[in-house]
Formats: sequence, structure tokens, C-alpha cells
Amino acid sequence: MRLSTQQYEPIIIGDKALGVNLGFDFCAEHEWGFKWASRYLGRPEKPTRDLMGVQARTTTKHDPEFSIELVDAEDGLWLLARPAFERQWWTLQGALAGDNKAPIDIGLMMKSSTSAPLRSAWDDNVGFCVVGRSEPARNAVRVAHDALIGKRCFIVQSGGMLGAGGLRLIDADLIPDEADQQLRDTDTSALNLEDAVAATGIRDRLKTAGRSFYALSPRWEDEAAGTFKFWLNPAEQDRNNYGWFTLQDLENWIAGRGPIPKKGKAA
Repeated sequence: MRLSTQQYEPIIIGDKALGVNLGFDFCAEHEWGFKWASRYLGRPEKPTRDLMGVQARTTTKHDPEFSIELVDAEDGLWLLARPAFERQWWTLQGALAGDNKAPIDIGLMMKSSTSAPLRSAWDDNVGFCVVGRSEPARNAVRVAHDALIGKRCFIVQSGGMLGAGGLRLIDADLIPDEADQQLRDTDTSALNLEDAVAATGIRDRLKTAGRSFYALSPRWEDEAAGTFKFWLNPAEQDRNNYGWFTLQDLENWIAGRGPIPKKGKAA
């Protein structure tokens, strides 16, 4: 696990704790997602037409192979979630008591200043650890724990949903209806864009023409009008430009003309 250095905090609206923001650091372990949530907790991997909004980001199970430990210690309320087999090497209770040694980043959390109301560490494959030290942070950690055990934990990393960034664990039952509707609208728009791009067949046509790329990411230009453009990160950047391009630009690229081929470098 990697210690978070940004935006780790309890999530509180008014006087009600909704869960915790585990924050993030600028490291690969925090950029590659949170695979443990789908693997062990049944969180859907992406929204579909039949599953959108809060429900599409909420846990549905608790695999016994995934250990969830809550320890009320003198220096805070600790919550650790990780593969159960790791308990044969060390336990949170034992590490806090000095009986065994925790991994380095969790050890740093134990040694960190108790003035921070909440500290956390997590990664993409293993799980997470969080400690709440102030009373509001303790309440937030307990809410997150109960949501995990109750198979109703909303887990999200990107977007502005109840926090500007960081990995958020929230009790889905406490999320306002208007926030759920906002997510549903976002999901509908994204799925509409996915369908509109698929209908053009542009990805297959580029592949057939030998136009390779590292990324081809669409974005609505005018959703009402059904127009969109693409962020292109092409292969062979000595020959091709990167940037935002229209569908027509991509079709011209197939023909070896337009703004994508660099001048004098057309295939």
C-alpha cells in the first residue's frame, strides 16, 4: 500500500458522516484503480444501460478471502481491508500492540502525527488502511466499515462526486437522491457517446488501415446535435500529430491527408 499525501479526509455533510476519502498520491499504485473492490466486494466494473448511478458503483458482496478488520486503539479507530491470507504474517491488532511489524506505509501511519484527523494508505491490488483520530473522523471510519460489511459501500475515484478527488468509500444509503440522479445523467451521456462512436466503426477502420494509436478518447462537442471529437495519441509521432480531431479528420488520416499526418510525412 502507498500512503496518501493529498485529500485524505472524513466525508461529512452537515453533522452526518457519510464515509471516508482515502485521498491519493502521485504514484502508479493510485493511478491503476482499485481492482480489489470488484474482485472481493462485487463492485461493478462500469455502468451499463441496466445498471447506472450509485448502484453501478456500490459493493454487492464480501468475499471471506478479503479480511476487513476494525480496531479501536488508543490513537484512533483503524480500518484495514486486505486479502485474508496476509493475516498469517501480521495482524493490525498485533502491529498496534508492537507484537508484529506492519508493512512500511502502514507503519508510517502508526508513527504519523496524531494531530491529523485521518490518515490513509491504499493501492490498486491489495486494499487499504485508514485511521480516524478525531471524533468526526472516527465516526466516518465506522460508517465506511459498516457499509463494507453491509455490502452497500459506494466506491469511486474519479469525478466530483462528494469530493473533488481521491478514493472515496461512502455508505450508499446516505447518498442524496439528487447526487444519484446526477450520476445517472452522466452515465447516460457516456453510454450514448459510446454508442455513437461505435456506430461510426472508426476504430476498426483505423485498424484496418494500419493507423495505430495509444489512445483515441471521444468527447461530446454538442450532445444535442450528436457531434463529438476525439483526443488522439497516435503511434509514430515522428509522422503523426496528437491532439483533438473530428471524425472527418480521422477519416482523412486513413487516406493519408488532413491535419494528423505531419507535413511531408504522409504515408
